[in-house]
Amino acid sequence: MSDSIGFPQLDFATYPSQVFWLVITFTLMYFMMSNVVLPPIKELIDNRHAKRKTDLDKAEKCSDETQKIREDYETALESARIMAAQTLISTEKKIKKDNEISREVFTSRLENELNEAEIRINEVKEKALTSVGDMSAEIAKEMIYRVANININPKETKKVVDNIMNKGTD
Repeated sequence: MSDSIGFPQLDFATYPSQVFWLVITFTLMYFMMSNVVLPPIKELIDNRHAKRKTDLDKAEKCSDETQKIREDYETALESARIMAAQTLISTEKKIKKDNEISREVFTSRLENELNEAEIRINEVKEKALTSVGDMSAEIAKEMIYRVANININPKETKKVVDNIMNKGTD
């Protein structure tokens, strides 16, 4: 060894042995790192890349399926809207037709009932006029008897009253 004072690493006499051990240490470290430490890390990184790629492929496939399902849904929804509109229109037409038929039936029935009522009214009117005529003839006969003390034939009184009533209706 050298008698100089200082750092042993800087002593030129020890350089060859330092370089020798440096090369051996780095060579051993290199082989240890490349054969023991780095292969599991490389495998882990490769697995991560493969998993990421698989996950991205699955996500893309799911996205495509979702898009297809959405398009199918939109198509079905539009189809349902069209069918609902057509059903609404056809139902509306049917209701209008049914209402028209019901209105016609109601109008026809109402006209029939109105005609029947007019016939009954006319019958009642005729009966009432006949009754009024008979009553008027009876009252006239009674008045003549009381005022003039003349007994008149009821048929003649009826004839005169009917004439007067017929003139009034003309």
